Amino acid sequence: LLIGGVQMGDQVKALADGVDVLIATPGRLMDLFGRGKILLTGCSLLVIDEADRMLDMGFIPDIEEICTKLPKQRQTLLFSATMPPPIKKLADRFLDNPKRIEVARPASTNINITQWVVPVKGSAADKRARLRQILGQEEVTNAIVFCNRKTTVRELNKSLKQHGFKSGEIHGDMEQSQRIAELDLFKDGHVSILVASDVAARGLDIKGVSTVVNFDAPWHPDDYVHRIGRTGRAGATGTAYTMVGPDDVENIDNIEKLTGQKIQRLDMGGPQPAEDAPEAEKPKRGDKSKTAKERKEKAPAKARGVDKVEQPAPAETAAVEPEARAARDERPRREERPERFERDERQRRDDRPHGRSSRRRDGDDDGPDVGWNGPIPEFLNVTFAVE
Repeated sequence: LLIGGVQMGDQVKALADGVDVLIATPGRLMDLFGRGKILLTGCSLLVIDEADRMLDMGFIPDIEEICTKLPKQRQTLLFSATMPPPIKKLADRFLDNPKRIEVARPASTNINITQWVVPVKGSAADKRARLRQILGQEEVTNAIVFCNRKTTVRELNKSLKQHGFKSGEIHGDMEQSQRIAELDLFKDGHVSILVASDVAARGLDIKGVSTVVNFDAPWHPDDYVHRIGRTGRAGATGTAYTMVGPDDVENIDNIEKLTGQKIQRLDMGGPQPAEDAPEAEKPKRGDKSKTAKERKEKAPAKARGVDKVEQPAPAETAAVEPEARAARDERPRREERPERFERDERQRRDDRPHGRSSRRRDGDDDGPDVGWNGPIPEFLNVTFAVE
């Protein structure tokens, strides 16, 4: 058995001892092949199971790569619940004149499964509350709850645990060892509710599942058949609920078209349960004004209303004003600055250039003399005496 999410040591040891039948996931098989731990030249039979699911999970390129490593003289069996164009292309490429065998009419549902559509209006919290109402019925001994998104799986499992349900989760982001551990808890009865994504919709053979709940109506109608097929197995009876909100109407219409039957609507009766928060944490309707009133009655009289600063009476103000004025008059006046400090300050102001005109005047003084700049002629040195 070659699967991801576990240590390779035991798998490599088993390959070294030799095997007759090898069951593997595409990723781990290609990983070991790339490491030189396995040869595929002696394979005489290839079985591709859940081909359409591998297509959805993006494994078809790995399958094509594996087929190129196998000998051409072999027998190939391909199993698929549906036959979309990519799977048909894969079969045409790697199968030589294949025989097509249908063991059941496409999208047929088990007659031992009672199917219900539960209309849900409101927010996501209302939907979770309705789910808790379904799971709280006496006939629900254990259940698998399917969601379309992995994030919804995690959130829903957390919500169920907060409300006292023994629940677990399984989705594609978990390691294989974690999935196996969760499945074992569910099989042993330590967990009675398993919240799952479509990764667990096929290949699970768990006996005695009484109920399947589609928390989200599946996007692909074929997934509906595989989801509800987890109950009513081996001749037993089971019940399947599909919760349908305003956004799920188109999905349920496509399911009914595929299966060729109208699924009965179930009115759970009465108003929907309260929101997702525990009752102790939520004030009941009308308690807000009552609580505010009680706080107002219990509070001291001086604390009522907005706190204000007390203003003195006019007479008191008039009496205080002369005293305040006298106190201001008694304050020491600003000391006169020393005469030397005043003189230095005046000199600094005089030395500072003053505006645009000062800069222009200084520039004229420092500039070159535009008059005669050569030697002085001799006749200019002659002086005349004045009698």
